Amino acid sequence: MQILDALHADLQLDPYLPVRQNSDEESIDLEALKALADFAVVPHDYLLLFAYYGAFGVVDSRYGNDLSLRHPVEAHEFYFEFERAPLMPGMYPMTSGSGPYTLYYGTVEGRTGVYIAYDSSSWLSMSAYIASSLSHLLFDGIGWDRIDAFFQGSLKD
Repeated sequence: MQILDALHADLQLDPYLPVRQNSDEESIDLEALKALADFAVVPHDYLLLFAYYGAFGVVDSRYGNDLSLRHPVEAHEFYFEFERAPLMPGMYPMTSGSGPYTLYYGTVEGRTGVYIAYDSSSWLSMSAYIASSLSHLLFDGIGWDRIDAFFQGSLKD
């Protein structure tokens, strides 16, 4: 699992989401490519991780928060069919979690990176900056404290 072996020390793979490696299951197929083409931005690190490992999940042992990568078709349905596109313009919904939140990637007020928003109130103005990239979150552990602070209502930019 070379790349996933480098996850931040406080992160563990979610035991309920099996990690696949270069199999046809959940691969990037024509349907996924068409779904991705509708987005203004798709983060490179998300795409590479998904193409290689599928919709794996991680759990942060410090805070208990978890997330899993969304399949590109699931991201498309979530964003366009559930009308999040007008609320979160130019954003890509990378993850889902056990809680009612999504991590998005995009640019808000000139700052590009990973943002968190509750699914029920997904407005750019109600989102919060977490980290500069998914890679920083997964491999450097940067941003998990901000996710926890978001849930506690104490996140300040």
